[in-house]
Amino acid sequence: MVKSKLMPTIVLSIICLCAALLLSAINMVADPIIKANQEQKAQDALLEVMPEGESFDKIDTAGLPEEITAAYKAASGGYVFQMTVTGYKSGLVIMCGIDGNGKITGAKCIQSSETLGAEGELGTQYTGKVSDNYTDVSAISGATLTCNGYRKAIKAAFDAFEILKGGN
Repeated sequence: MVKSKLMPTIVLSIICLCAALLLSAINMVADPIIKANQEQKAQDALLEVMPEGESFDKIDTAGLPEEITAAYKAASGGYVFQMTVTGYKSGLVIMCGIDGNGKITGAKCIQSSETLGAEGELGTQYTGKVSDNYTDVSAISGATLTCNGYRKAIKAAFDAFEILKGGN
């Protein structure tokens, strides 16, 4: 009688153990592939926002605005900043390239959970802007919070640029 009450528990425990081992093995195989794909995506984004950048060195973000989650110095003398801000939802990740003269070479949303999808269109409007005229871009109707998040990210990029160039 006791055996019959324990049998379902033992069988379920064995099934759970097998499933956990299988998932662990799959993760060990997939993890390096996922990391390589993420690094390639980041490299592609770096070149997209700063096409003239031949190579990039990751730099420390200590002392930069809190929105800056990664920063890179390009061999060409400019910088690429990755920012995480909140638009309509949190987790709006934007990359922005700024050349050595302080002009935006490109901006791109690389991760988003926004519902309207407007963040994909905003980046192109910032190309060529400098710190004193980056706010005069067209807002996208119905996407005010996304536009504000994008502006906050671009401001953080310009602030980080000034800090790295020796300003405040």
